[in-house]
Amino acid sequence: MSSQLPVVIYVGGYSRSGSTLLDLVLSDAFGAFGGGELTRLLEDWDTVACSCGEPFAMCGFWGDLSLDRLADRRRAQAAVEARPVFGARRGATRRDVALHADTTRRVFAHLRERSGASVVVDSSKSARGAARRAQALADAGLDVRFVHLLRSPYSVASSYRLTGSNRAAEGIAGEHRGRVARAVVGWSMANAQASRDAASDRWPAVRVAYEDLAREPDVVVGHITAALGLGAPRGPVPDHFGDARGHAVAGNRMRRSGEVVFTRRVVPTIPADCSLRDRATVRAVLGAARADHGYSLETSGVVPTSLRVDSPTGASARRVAHVCTRFATGGSERRIVDAMAATPEMRHRVYLGPESNWERAARDLGGAEVGVLTAMSHRTFTPVGDLRALRSLRADLSAWGPDVVHTVQSKAGMIGRLAAPSMARRVHSVSALNFGSAFAGPVSALARKVEELLARKTDDLLVAGDDLKAAYTAAGIASHDRLTVTRATVDLERITEVAETSRDEVRDALGLAPDRPVVAFVGRLERRKGVHHLAVIMRDVVAEVPDAMLVVAGAGPEENELLGALADFGPDAVVSLGYFCDVPALLRASDCVVLPSLAEGISQVLVQASLLGRPFVSFDVPGAAELLRLGAIGSIVSVGDETAAAREIVRWIRSDVGPTAFDGTSWSPDAISGRWREALTCPQ
Repeated sequence: MSSQLPVVIYVGGYSRSGSTLLDLVLSDAFGAFGGGELTRLLEDWDTVACSCGEPFAMCGFWGDLSLDRLADRRRAQAAVEARPVFGARRGATRRDVALHADTTRRVFAHLRERSGASVVVDSSKSARGAARRAQALADAGLDVRFVHLLRSPYSVASSYRLTGSNRAAEGIAGEHRGRVARAVVGWSMANAQASRDAASDRWPAVRVAYEDLAREPDVVVGHITAALGLGAPRGPVPDHFGDARGHAVAGNRMRRSGEVVFTRRVVPTIPADCSLRDRATVRAVLGAARADHGYSLETSGVVPTSLRVDSPTGASARRVAHVCTRFATGGSERRIVDAMAATPEMRHRVYLGPESNWERAARDLGGAEVGVLTAMSHRTFTPVGDLRALRSLRADLSAWGPDVVHTVQSKAGMIGRLAAPSMARRVHSVSALNFGSAFAGPVSALARKVEELLARKTDDLLVAGDDLKAAYTAAGIASHDRLTVTRATVDLERITEVAETSRDEVRDALGLAPDRPVVAFVGRLERRKGVHHLAVIMRDVVAEVPDAMLVVAGAGPEENELLGALADFGPDAVVSLGYFCDVPALLRASDCVVLPSLAEGISQVLVQASLLGRPFVSFDVPGAAELLRLGAIGSIVSVGDETAAAREIVRWIRSDVGPTAFDGTSWSPDAISGRWREALTCPQ
């Protein structure tokens, strides 16, 4: 092969699958030239502009490319590259093949000479007009490396309905939006062709999903590097691409705007704007064809990205399904992360409700397939939605065949355990009570009865603390010997770091005055966390200690109401940090931590305060007394007793707190990991 010809990374698949983003990522990683949909170069030569905005014939990059006999070259390309409507490859004469090979060598030699790049990304994909293009490039003597790029058919269908094809957006006659069925058929056929190409022994090949690229681009690039035998990437994938216009052919118009910002995120494989009609069309077309290419077609909206690039995929890999109502920042979500960290050799799939914090999920669930239970609401009881979620999850779990189904939080605990296949081991993590005095009488009674019935179907019940274990036993849900205390990890490394730093230094870093008493509240700003008590508590504290200030770290539905109630204290008396990551630093800087929660299992915030030797004042909820028994310092008052809470906060502010002897050994990573391995590897 001529040294003047570049290596070609050929991106196969279908339109609207993220090939422009992959083009930008690969171009940055390997110094490649992003050519876009090069199959359209001849067709667009005198009708459509280059991505730089100039017509190809007048473009400084393309203008001197010699393409005589343009009409003949177009005809030869169509004969060689396109998939015939019927039968095998027909209509391509030897002359067509020779002329197409000449065109190919001219174009790619020109690209190498003008760009100086030894690698070119060709995103022509695998739809009918370019179905045989990858093979034709190899026949012309190019070194082809093949990437099969997939995206959820639901996302593709929704995109076509809303905006039509790229050609429609460019104003080309004959292209219309709304042809969803046609797009889904095209998706199926193009990806079938790409699958055949990826299986060819003519080139190294790799299969990746857009959903993975959007969430973990560096992992995807590493996977592509290893599979295609490319050199090491030049660095991590950036958050933005400078002038992304380049000199590409066709493709997504986002690059024509110049700079492209790239935000890592979880992309649900059924987008919110995918209509019921579009979903039905996808299921009807692809279900009949039995060609879903790894995407679930259940009515549920449970469509995990089952194309993960870094999950164990061997037949012997044990499968664990985790079900979570809403993934946010609490201890219950942390338990999923702990379980995954303890068993990296297993294949993990996580089902989340649609109200989850997707940015957090993208960060914390890097080694798992992620699915969205679109019908599962965070609200206590929604009969229609809950039944839909149960039906769909049951179908998906039955198809996937997990060895273990692990559930966290009340709603997911109910739906997940009922949906679990009969042969799967059921493990339920309990982080807080969902019954008791904090809940309305009928709701509490129903929740307690449901937990009692489900406990009979549960193989392993993991509780966050001894107080929670005692409450479950007292309620008659399960016997003492069936409940195992399993902690959720905390950031011990950061806790140790801030503990060794002076409080004045920590306060200075946080912008807090060194001499003012600080009361800290950390948590979601919702009624269950008792935020409606904070204003009254602080009013009494400030009456005794006028220079005391409240620092609030958290966000949630009660945020505006809370800050409005605290406004009378003045701008210097209340600091709202919003969602705040460095909780250990804030706790280290505080004089007292307040927790007016109405329901807990064992507060992660109080655990961290105890490890840092900071006093706390808590309502009488499970976990608080347990921490005091372990050597923490603090006070417990009756639930709702704002006066007593304020009195204890003032007492701790005025106290000279010395060293503590808190026993935090049960929060060691080894202890937690060992318990998870025990729960997830135990045979049914």
